Amino acid sequence: MIYIALNIIFNAFILAVILILGSGVIHISMALAWCLGFLIAGGLTLVGYTRLGTTVVGLFLPGRTMIGRERAKVEPLFQEVLDRTNAEYGTTYRLSDFKIKASDDNVVNAFALGYDTLLVTRGAFEAFSDEQLRAILAHEMGHLYYRDSVRTTALIFSSFGSRVIMTIYGIYVAITAALSLNVKSEHGVAFVVFSWVFVLFFLPLIVLNWVGSKIFYLLNLKMSRGAEFRADAFAANLGYKDNMISALEVLAKEPVNDKGFLAKLMATHPSTMLRIGKLEDNNTSNSTNAPKNNSHSEGSGELLRLIGIIGFLAILWCGYGLYVFHEDPSVHQKALAITKASQDSAAKAKGLQPHHDNMMHITNVKKINATQYSITYQLPTGGTNTVLKHEPPPSDTMTLDQIIHLP
Repeated sequence: MIYIALNIIFNAFILAVILILGSGVIHISMALAWCLGFLIAGGLTLVGYTRLGTTVVGLFLPGRTMIGRERAKVEPLFQEVLDRTNAEYGTTYRLSDFKIKASDDNVVNAFALGYDTLLVTRGAFEAFSDEQLRAILAHEMGHLYYRDSVRTTALIFSSFGSRVIMTIYGIYVAITAALSLNVKSEHGVAFVVFSWVFVLFFLPLIVLNWVGSKIFYLLNLKMSRGAEFRADAFAANLGYKDNMISALEVLAKEPVNDKGFLAKLMATHPSTMLRIGKLEDNNTSNSTNAPKNNSHSEGSGELLRLIGIIGFLAILWCGYGLYVFHEDPSVHQKALAITKASQDSAAKAKGLQPHHDNMMHITNVKKINATQYSITYQLPTGGTNTVLKHEPPPSDTMTLDQIIHLP
């Protein structure tokens, strides 16, 4: 939970800074922008922790419904695993609670997803005996029991908001670069100059997000390797220690690039031989290294705890934002100043007067008849708008609200 909380805080900070820098454009307060950053990151994390999140991730994974002979082989093996799990851990699992899928991949593999999904590859069907496959299913049941993949899904979702923002940023950079190759007007030059300033201004944030995401990714890989040892111990604790070792010996024959520091650092699984050694170090057929997940029997207890943690952090986060940005509105003023500066540059490039304090410059007043006047005023974007009024404007500079409320 601590790791998930830190991940939320990091992604919330990235989103909050982006929203703060754009607050002058989207017209929201600094405090609201700060709070929205956390609410988006925290909310996405909660979605990732639900069945909806794991279902969404599952849509992008290979898998199909098992055919009859595959079910006839796997379901009795998995039923025995469930029976032993219920007896050892006090759970009440039923075969109908789970979805077991197959993959046509020839790689020897099986993995768990979310709360209730297992996938077995064709390579695993062909390489493992029934006893070995039963141990592998027990190992994957360990991942489901400890909800390892649910936490991974939550971490993926927590960074989704910043990833979308960075993708939009990449598109913006591409468009800016393309426009800079074909600039034919002073206004175009002003726009491209401001765009490149915007790009350079956001560059440190992009670097921070990239570095931070890589650090959390490496930490997640380390946790994933630890989860493999725990799932091995879970299978051994159900009485499948020898079969698990036998299955791992089959996996050890598969070609894997685990040489070198970088390969080991980026590995999702620890060395197969190291896993075998860990199991062999236990003197009994059953391992005592598989802790019981006391929160598991509580159903949604872990999710409720996560909601409580996010709620507590949200109060602290937003309270800090309200205090800081309420006491120091100058940051918001700076954001507005950046927006106004870009609008002024665009206006000057077109030979127009820049806007200040939301003042609209009247560019043309034409009497249509005895009771109507056509009034044209300059927009902040550099364009114009025309309205019909019964009286002429009293001044050549008015606020938009004053223009609208002219008789």
